[in-house]
Amino acid sequence: MALLRIGLAAEEPIGSFYARLNRDFMVTLVDRLNEALGDRPIYCLTDHDNLRLLSQPDYRAAFWVSIKPITSNSVRLECIGPTRYMPWSGASVGSETNSVEDAVQKTLALIEYSEGWTDKERIELWRTDL
Repeated sequence: MALLRIGLAAEEPIGSFYARLNRDFMVTLVDRLNEALGDRPIYCLTDHDNLRLLSQPDYRAAFWVSIKPITSNSVRLECIGPTRYMPWSGASVGSETNSVEDAVQKTLALIEYSEGWTDKERIELWRTDL
């Protein structure tokens, strides 16, 4: 599995967590992200309102992508940008979508854009027509 939960609830898979909360859109999104990421681990933390993908297995990771459910079938995606592109420290970019496939592609694009994940060759392979 590509999405590896860290923290106090690490033993419960992310898909099971969102299934327990009746968040079908998030369950499908997690499944599709796991398929798209293959074996490459992406660490994450969860709460009821946010799935935070991290570049390291530490909640203090400097690079992250946030996936926040807005409604039962839409999400807001956000990442902290690389300092060379951002007008101030900690600035972020984001997008909203109500399509699982669009959310997967945008999440992969934000992982690449944030420059927090160093395996650039592998990340390039994830891209499709963005």
